[in-house]
Amino acid sequence: MLYNIVKYRLGELFGIVDEKGFLRSFDEFHKSPLKTAEMHPLWFIKYLIILAYGKALTSYPDPAAVAPSGSDLATRALSLLPDVAFLQDERPALLAIEILALIALYFQSLDMRSAAYQYIGQALRLAFHDGLHRRVPDDIMDPDISARCSNVWWTIYVLDQGLTAGLGCPPTIPLNNIAISLPDPRSQSMPTQALALRSRLSQINSMIYSTIYSFDDTPSSDFVSSITSVLHKLAEVSREIDETTSCFKAGGVDLPQMFYNITLSHHHCIILATRPLVLWLLIRTLAPNDFDLRLLSRPITKLLEKSVQSATATLLILRSMVDRELLETFLPFQLEYAFSSAVLLYILSAILPTYVPGHEWHHSMSCVFEEMTRKGNAVARLRREELKHLEMLLEDHRRRISMVSQPISTPKNTSVSARMSQYLSGPGSVDEINDEHGDNTFRATWNGSDSILSHFDTAPDDILALAEQLENDDFSFPF
Repeated sequence: MLYNIVKYRLGELFGIVDEKGFLRSFDEFHKSPLKTAEMHPLWFIKYLIILAYGKALTSYPDPAAVAPSGSDLATRALSLLPDVAFLQDERPALLAIEILALIALYFQSLDMRSAAYQYIGQALRLAFHDGLHRRVPDDIMDPDISARCSNVWWTIYVLDQGLTAGLGCPPTIPLNNIAISLPDPRSQSMPTQALALRSRLSQINSMIYSTIYSFDDTPSSDFVSSITSVLHKLAEVSREIDETTSCFKAGGVDLPQMFYNITLSHHHCIILATRPLVLWLLIRTLAPNDFDLRLLSRPITKLLEKSVQSATATLLILRSMVDRELLETFLPFQLEYAFSSAVLLYILSAILPTYVPGHEWHHSMSCVFEEMTRKGNAVARLRREELKHLEMLLEDHRRRISMVSQPISTPKNTSVSARMSQYLSGPGSVDEINDEHGDNTFRATWNGSDSILSHFDTAPDDILALAEQLENDDFSFPF
C-alpha cells in the first residue's frame, strides 16, 4: 500500500524507480527477509527509503515535531549506504543512481538543500560516467534498458536543476552536452508525457539562470533579449501543455495529479524570469534613489502584469488543491511555488499596488501555508514566518509609496534613475499608463464553485504577444 502511495505522489519523478526489479525483490523479501537483505543490500536501502517516503506522505506529525514520520527508516537507510566509490557494482549503475536521487529529494523535502545538492551531484556524476546523457542506438542497447536510462537521466536532471537554482549555484549541465532525446510528450503513458514537459521546463529554468541572472549590480540590455528568448520557449511548452491536457479540460474533469505540478512549474518559470526585474525596481525605489515607477514602458508593464498573473494563478490553484485535499505537504515543490509567488506579490503590492489584484491572493496564500503547517510541515512554518517578516519590512515602504503616488507632469532626470526611466519609458504618456493600471484589467478571483481548470490556462498566445512587444519596442538605453 505504501509503495502505491509513493508511486502516485511522486508522479512522473517515480519513473526513476525500476518498478519490475523492485517488486521482484520485494516478493523475495517477504519470503526470506534476512537473506534478501544480505544478498541485495542496495535494494534493501531503496526499500527503506521508499518506506520512509510512504510514512512521511501518509502520516501527519504534530505541527511542533522536528522530524517527519518515517525519519527513523531514512536514518537506517543512510547508515547502510556504502561509500560512493563502492556503489558502482554494475554498468550503468542505475540502482545506485536511483538511491542517491531518492535521498536527495528526501533531504530537499526537509529543506536540507546543501545535503540534497551533494547527493544529487553524486547521482549526476555516476550518470555522466556511465553515459546516460548520450543517445545510444537501439541496435546496441536493449530498448527497455534504453528507455529506463532515459527516465533516470531526465529525472535526475529535473531534480538537479531545481536544487541548483534554489541554492543559487551555476547550472552544472550545459544543454549542448546532452545528446539523449527528451521523453516523447505524445506518448500514451501519462508519466512519460509529464516527465517530458517537466524536463522541458527544467531546461528553461537552466536558460533563465544562465542568461537572465547575473552577478552585476545593475541589469544589462541583455535582459530584454534574454527574457524574450525565454518567453518564446515558454510559449512552445505552453502549447504542448495545452495539447496534453485538452482532453481533460474538454471533458470538464480534474487533471491527473502529476499535471498540477506541470502547470505550476510553468507559472514558476515566469516568476523566476521576472524576479530580477522586480527586485531591481524595489532597490531603485528605496531611498535615496528617486526612480519613478510610473514611467515604466508599456512592454515592461505587460511583463510585470504577466508575472502577477502567474503568481496569483499559482496561489489560486494551490488554494483549490487545499479545498480538494490534494495539496502536497511533504514534497518540496508546491511549497517552493507558493513561497516564490508570495514573495513576488508582496514586493509588487508594496511598490506597484495597482498591479496586484485585490487581497484574494493573500487569503489563498494563508490557506496554503496553514494547511501545510497543520499537517506537520516544519519548513512551511519557517517560510510563513519569513513572509511575515518581509511584509513588516515592506510596510513603511508601502506607506511612503502610497503618499507620493500622485500624477506627475515631468519626470526627474538624475544619474542612473534618469537613464533607467528613459530606457524603460515608452512612447505612451505617464497619464495613459496610470489610467491603464487604475482600471487594473487583470482581476483573478477564486470562487469555490469555479472549476479548477479555469486557472490552468497557460495562454501561449499571450506569452508570444508579450515577447513580440519586447522585441519591437525601442529601448534606447541599457539598464
